[in-house]
Amino acid sequence: FETGRALPVGASDRLGGAPKVLCMCQNRKDPQMFATYDELRLLSVWRWRGTEPGDVHHEAIRMYSLTSLDFPSGSTVLQMCFLPSAILPTHVFDSDGTPLVLLTQEPGSTDLVLRVVFVFAVNSYAQHYTARARIERQSERREAEVSVFAMSHSDRLLVLGGRGLLQFWKVWKSVDGTVRINLVFDAIQAGPWPREPAMVSCLGIGIAEEKDIHEDWITIGSSDGCLYGFNFVRGTGKEIELDSRENACGKFSANTHTPGVPIQCIIGNWSAPSESIDLTQAAYLRIPVERKSFVSVGEDGKFLWWRMHERCGWARVREISMWAPSPASCRSLACISSRLAPDLMVVADLASQTVGCLNTTDAERHLTWDPIRLPL
Repeated sequence: FETGRALPVGASDRLGGAPKVLCMCQNRKDPQMFATYDELRLLSVWRWRGTEPGDVHHEAIRMYSLTSLDFPSGSTVLQMCFLPSAILPTHVFDSDGTPLVLLTQEPGSTDLVLRVVFVFAVNSYAQHYTARARIERQSERREAEVSVFAMSHSDRLLVLGGRGLLQFWKVWKSVDGTVRINLVFDAIQAGPWPREPAMVSCLGIGIAEEKDIHEDWITIGSSDGCLYGFNFVRGTGKEIELDSRENACGKFSANTHTPGVPIQCIIGNWSAPSESIDLTQAAYLRIPVERKSFVSVGEDGKFLWWRMHERCGWARVREISMWAPSPASCRSLACISSRLAPDLMVVADLASQTVGCLNTTDAERHLTWDPIRLPL
């Protein structure tokens, strides 16, 4: 971060005494903006500007803020994510502040603490309140296992998921400008939801008409291969609440993911861009995510396409596998779909240290997988 320059591949030994990054997040609305938290308890907000082939002096990142957070000694930052700018109090918005929410754990405690931080170019501060989420121990381990920490499609809900944990929180700004956090729904406490499997993946999409943003569908994938869905709507008094209609939440009965295999990724489908689209960054970011559809990916390479129908609800419409699916073939995968070519998915396989494009145009007859080995 000192120079903003990127190191050539294979030159990691030149990092020297660089602090270890403990936590990292990406701004969903501005994909080139990132935040990291390191072992020196420094919170960095920075913009990725890209690299130039052959130019090692090119400024690859632009630092926005580097701040030391005044948390209790020994506190651990488990997860963090960007909040929408609408949550900012007026004086913060006018000062070009950036809001983030951090999930922290104090030493010797099983309580998790949500903290809102406003980051500026010169300093930052945390709101002086605590929203605590109790997590029950599933073993003798004291460390919290939190894999899901993300905002919903409408940016109205914060989803927390892990082992023995699945909660939905509302982050909002009161009339007097104070930022508040309230628990909307605790799935584990409400039951009957399994406590032992961990919630490991999450995706929020819209299922209502585009003009109506007062509805959030959230899909959760678990470590034992199950899919769960929750629909949140605006209830009485304009408060967000869990949809009480029949089949508005529950377990996906048509799920054919391999039992016992974690659902590593749940990704949205991008709408096909217009042929005449102006390929500027602004136009690229305006390509919308399809409503009422998503793809779930198991660690064994099984991909399931889902679409919501008005009469029968969520239906599995497609299923392919990169290799013969089984618990023995599990590997760490990361996936993302292409905005400009919706039939292409970029898949990273940590086990084989490869990344490649998965062409699903005619996957039933011929699945194209062209991996490129990464020198990690």
